Amino acid sequence: MQKRNLYLRRAVFAVLAAAVGCIQFALGDSLSIASASPMLLLPLLISISMNENAFFSVLIGAFAGVFVDMFSISEDGFFGVAFAVCSFAASSLVIFTFRRTFAAAVIFTAFSSVAVNVLYWFFFVALKGYGGMFSLLLSKYIPGAFYTFFFILVFYPLTGLVCRLTSERSKTNEG
Repeated sequence: MQKRNLYLRRAVFAVLAAAVGCIQFALGDSLSIASASPMLLLPLLISISMNENAFFSVLIGAFAGVFVDMFSISEDGFFGVAFAVCSFAASSLVIFTFRRTFAAAVIFTAFSSVAVNVLYWFFFVALKGYGGMFSLLLSKYIPGAFYTFFFILVFYPLTGLVCRLTSERSKTNEG
């Protein structure tokens, strides 16, 4: 793959992540179903990370996480670290262990969305000892993880399309 097409693909991924983040925060609670809100950026990051190297995956994960942190209640960098770790894990697992398949994307997204939501609940709700914290876990964070999970159906084919278009472009430019 030519470097120009690699940079083009990465620029498209960065713009896509910024656009999805803007959509998520512009729509706000209109995406919520019974107080469960999806994290649209997480399945997108998993899909991107499965097609990129670990370094770029960490960078775009941290970028998207900091973007989420700017608009979240707790501005302490939790999502920047969590999204960077999830992106790195997805990229590394595809590089060293798994194949790049839809089933792997489903597994990574399911695990990542549950892990990020439960860790967020643990650090920002449970450790502070709020009343009704277990009902909040069961009514908001666990359903939010499952709601997030279903967006892999949109983002995995979209990132695959971006990868195919940039790789086809490099083949037509060579010959």
